[in-house]
Amino acid sequence: MKKKLLNYIKNLVKIFEIQKMTIKINKIYILSLLLTFYSLLPGVAKVTGNSLYYSFYIPIIFFIYLIFRKNKLYLSHMDIPFLISFFLLILYIPISVFILKTVSLEVTIFGVATFLIPMIGYFYSRIIPFNFVVISIVFVGFVHSLIAILLYGFFPLPSFLEDIRSILYEGVMAFRMSSVSGSLVLGALMTIVSVFVLNMVILRFKKEYIILLFIFYFVDIFTMQRSVWISLFIYNILILAYLAINQNIQSKKKLYLIFLLIIFPVLILMIITSVLEYYIDFLLERFVSLIKGEAIEERSSLWRNGLNNFLSIPSGTGLGTVGQVRRILNLENDYLPVLDGDYFRILSETGIILIPFYIRFFIYLVLRGFYLYKMSINRLTVYLSLLGLSINMIGSNTTEFYFVNFIYWLMMGYFWDSKFKN
Repeated sequence: MKKKLLNYIKNLVKIFEIQKMTIKINKIYILSLLLTFYSLLPGVAKVTGNSLYYSFYIPIIFFIYLIFRKNKLYLSHMDIPFLISFFLLILYIPISVFILKTVSLEVTIFGVATFLIPMIGYFYSRIIPFNFVVISIVFVGFVHSLIAILLYGFFPLPSFLEDIRSILYEGVMAFRMSSVSGSLVLGALMTIVSVFVLNMVILRFKKEYIILLFIFYFVDIFTMQRSVWISLFIYNILILAYLAINQNIQSKKKLYLIFLLIIFPVLILMIITSVLEYYIDFLLERFVSLIKGEAIEERSSLWRNGLNNFLSIPSGTGLGTVGQVRRILNLENDYLPVLDGDYFRILSETGIILIPFYIRFFIYLVLRGFYLYKMSINRLTVYLSLLGLSINMIGSNTTEFYFVNFIYWLMMGYFWDSKFKN
């Protein structure tokens, strides 16, 4: 009788474990689909000519919360600087609109939608397991990579796809690979995706992940974004150093990983130079401009604009006044535009509110860099993704980029998570 009862209990435990695993897998699928739809909304809005689709990300974020709401939201002393900055920013919105009158209500609404609401991603890092995010974002990256390669022009498209391509590629500069939001946004997205797939390769080393790594590196290079190239180069160097020092990874696996990290960029460049000869001149031109520092020269006037705006109004000009919202709305005001260079855009619009937060962040980013060899793979993934996006922010308004901004703050939440599970 006791033996039967024991077997019955064991069977119940197995059933419970299977159900638990099924729920986990289903949540990953749902999260992947929701984030993919979120990331594709700009394309839907462009193709349909209906800007209302941009706002659909708000219910998507809410649905994500509903999926993971049973997970306990926790905060620690490490989160205090962010919480202070976040709530001060909320308090400053009515002050900037109704008292100081530095910005109109309409522009503020766009600014809130573009910058403030995605900051909720910080809190979501405490309820969404990190491995769920890695798998989901890699899926998002795969979808956008397929779209980007399909639309790039390597092969002829049916007429209806050609029409879609002409809409999505409007304003995209020659030779730059794009998905649904331009090459800048694709580059910022791939900056994150490339690190995440490296996480999967290091932890599991499956051939499917290796193929994905090659595809993502290929798209990285073809975005022709110099910040992406810099990030990719730094990723490879730091991960090679990490593999060389870390004793927890098998020697054979290390050799394979080191080989892949060295050979993939070389192999892609060989394909470009041998098969796609007409890209060589443009590729070399972009590379030379990177070496000469022309990217800095191109944006230095915009950075000065941001500094001048801050000196004029240290409390901040208000959300949406000088960045991408200004460009989208064709806004004319008394402030100097900062269309490229997120740090100076943030300095202009939020003034002294976010300065302490970012000073602390960069101090920690540098200090933690000295202890990379002690990090787990997941910790390293968070660190590198934020390092890559921080580089991207020098020349682009990354925290205004649709979808990417939400993931940026999600990673920021994991970065400051004192209970982050390795």
